[in-house]
Amino acid sequence: MPRSEENPTNPVRVAIYTRVSSDEQVKEHYSLDTQRAYCLNKLDETYGENLYIPHFYTDEGIPGRYGLYDPNQPKKKHRPELTRMHNDFRDSELDVICVYRMNRLWRKAASGEFLREQFVPYGLQRVISCTENIDIDTASGRFQLNVTAAMGLFEAEQLGEWVSDALQKRKSEGYTIGKPFGWRMQTDGETEPGGRRGIIVVPEQAEIIRQMAEQYLQGSSLRAVTKWLDTIGADTPRKARKWRMSSVKRILQNPVHAGLVTIQSEDGTLEYIQGKHYEQRIYPPDVFHQLQARIERNHNHGAKTVSTPEYLLGGLITCGHCGRRLNGRYSKRLHARLYRCSTGSQLNEPDCTRNSERADFVENLIIDELKQLAQDADVRNNAQAELEQMLAREQADDQKETKALQKRLDKLWDGYKFWAREFREERCERDEYDVHVSEFRSAKADVEGRLRELEQRRTSDQARRAVLAQAARVVESFEHAWEGLSMAERRETIQTVVESVSMSRLPDRRTEVKFALRGFPEVVRYIGRRSRSDRPDSGIDSLTPVEQACLYLYAQGSDRTTIAKKRGVSWANVNTMLWKARTKLGADTPEEAWKIAGEFIQQNLHWLPLANRKRKRDAQPKGRPPLTKAQLEVLSLIADGFKPKDAPKQLGRSANTAYVQLRDCRERLGVASTQEAIKKAIELGCLTSRP
Repeated sequence: MPRSEENPTNPVRVAIYTRVSSDEQVKEHYSLDTQRAYCLNKLDETYGENLYIPHFYTDEGIPGRYGLYDPNQPKKKHRPELTRMHNDFRDSELDVICVYRMNRLWRKAASGEFLREQFVPYGLQRVISCTENIDIDTASGRFQLNVTAAMGLFEAEQLGEWVSDALQKRKSEGYTIGKPFGWRMQTDGETEPGGRRGIIVVPEQAEIIRQMAEQYLQGSSLRAVTKWLDTIGADTPRKARKWRMSSVKRILQNPVHAGLVTIQSEDGTLEYIQGKHYEQRIYPPDVFHQLQARIERNHNHGAKTVSTPEYLLGGLITCGHCGRRLNGRYSKRLHARLYRCSTGSQLNEPDCTRNSERADFVENLIIDELKQLAQDADVRNNAQAELEQMLAREQADDQKETKALQKRLDKLWDGYKFWAREFREERCERDEYDVHVSEFRSAKADVEGRLRELEQRRTSDQARRAVLAQAARVVESFEHAWEGLSMAERRETIQTVVESVSMSRLPDRRTEVKFALRGFPEVVRYIGRRSRSDRPDSGIDSLTPVEQACLYLYAQGSDRTTIAKKRGVSWANVNTMLWKARTKLGADTPEEAWKIAGEFIQQNLHWLPLANRKRKRDAQPKGRPPLTKAQLEVLSLIADGFKPKDAPKQLGRSANTAYVQLRDCRERLGVASTQEAIKKAIELGCLTSRP
C-alpha cells in the first residue's frame, strides 16, 4: 500500500480529492471512506512504492456547482479543500490528481477547460479516475472528459427534477417539507414502528409564536414585535445575534403553525389545505387568515402612501429660473412630498439647485385661493366680465384683420389678372410676366396662411370658451365639493382649473409661486420667511412667523393662555410676541395690529407655526439618568484630576468628541461650568464623591 508519511526517492506527488454533496452523507459516512479506499487501490496498482501522498483533500457537504475561492467576491460560497489543492499546485507541491469519479472534481460541462486553465499551468501532469479512463493530454481524452461531465450534469439536474416533483406531490397530499421555527423532527422512539417521521411542536418556541401573533393582531407593527423579541432575549431561528423584521414576517406567514399546507393549483393560484403530517397546531386557522389579511392590508397601504404619492400639480408646475417642469419627489428624511428642479444637478445651476419646496405648501396656496374665489361671487363675476370683454376684443380684432386680409387678397387677384391680360395681348415680355406671377404667388401664400391661422383661432376659441365655462363651474362649487373628492378626482379638478404654475426660490430664502387660474388674472404668493439680516425693523415685513402666528390666534378669539397651550410655550412668551408685533406695526392694541397686517398674515397661514410645537427636552428625563454613560466617563476623568485636553486620550476619543460631551453635561445639568457639573452629578448620585 502507498504511504503518505514518507517521501520516496523519485516520488509521484499525488493529491487524493474526495467530496460529498449533502450533510446527511457526511454524518453517515456514506461515500467518503469508499472513495478514499478506491483511490488508494488505484494508485497502488499504478505507481506502487514510487508514490507520495502529501495530503488528502475532502470537501464535506458542498455541492459540485461551487468552485474556487474568488478574492473579488469573498462572501461567495466556494470549496475550501479544492482551493487548498489549487494553492498547493501553484506552489509546485503536487503532480497528479486522483478522484473516484470526475464529477467529484467538477460537475460542469466544461471540466476539461477548468483543469487546463486552473491546474495544468501549475504542473498538473495527469488526472486519474478510478471508474473512468481519461487522459487530458489528448484531444479525445478531453472530449471524453467533457462528455462525461455533461452526462454527470444531466444526471444531477434530472435527479433534482425528480426530487422536486416528489416534494410537490408530497405537499399536494397534505405533508409539509422541512421543520420551521417552532417545530422539530420526531425521533425514532416517538414514531410508530414502520411509520414516517413527522414534526412536532417545540413548546417554548410555540409560545413565542403565539405571543407574536397576538401582539400583531392587537395593532403592534412588525418593527415593534421585532424589538420585543430582542428585549426578551428569544432565540432566533438560525441562531443570529438579533431578530429581523423579515424573519418575523416569514414566521407569521407560515401556514404550518395553523395546521395548513400551501399548494399551487393548476391555474397558478395558491391554496391552503389541511395538513396530514401532524395533529398539533400552534394557533387555529382563523388566526392565520387574520394575520395574512393584516399583512396584505399594510403592504398595500404602505405602497400606496409612500412609494407612489400623488402630486396635484404634476405636469403643470415649472421652474421660474430655467422654465423646465419640476419633478415630484418623496423625501424619506422629511417624510414629505417635494417639488424640485433637477436642472441644477444636471447643468450645475445654483438657482435651480435651491429651487425645492414642500408640495403641501404649494398646493395649499392654490386650494386656498380657489376656496376664497368660491366664497366671493363679486370677484368671480368681475373676472368673468373682464374675460368676456377680452375675448370680445380679441374676436373683433380677428374679424377686422380678416376683412383687411380679404381686401388684400382681392387686390392681389386683380393684379394677377391685369398682368395675365397684358401677357396675352403681348404688351409685356415673358420675363417681366414671370416676375409678377412669382410675387403674386408668394404674397397670396402669406395671406392665405394668415387667414387659416385666424380660422383655426376662431375654432380654438370655441373650445377655449367651453374649457373656461367648465373651469368657472368648478370654481363656483369648489368649496362644497372639494372635501368629498378622491385623490384622482382632486387631481383632475386641479388640472381643469389651473392653467400654469411657476415656482422660484428667492435669495431671501422665500419661495415665490406664480399661478394662473383659468378665467382669472395671475396671482403671486410667497412661502417661507426672510433671513434676519434682510428683515426690516418695522412694518409688516418685519413680523416673524411666531409673531404672525400669535397675532392670528389672538384675532380668532383665543386668550393668551389658550395660545400658549396651542403652541406649547409659556404665557409670558405669547405676551412678548404680541407686544413685539404691536411695536413693529405702531399699534396700541393687538386688535389694531391685526387690522394692519391681517390680510398679509392670511396669505401665510399654511406655513406659520400655529400649533404642535415641541417643547425642549427636560434637563433630567423621568425614569432615566440625566447623563449618558459616555458623558459620565468624561466627567469622571475630569473629577479625578485629568485636564480636559488629556481626558480624550484616556478614553480613546477625539478632543472634539470630549468637548461636545462636556458641553452636553453642562446643558443637561443646567450649570455654567464643568466644576459645577461635577458637584451636581455627585449630588444626584451619578458620580461618587471625590476626596
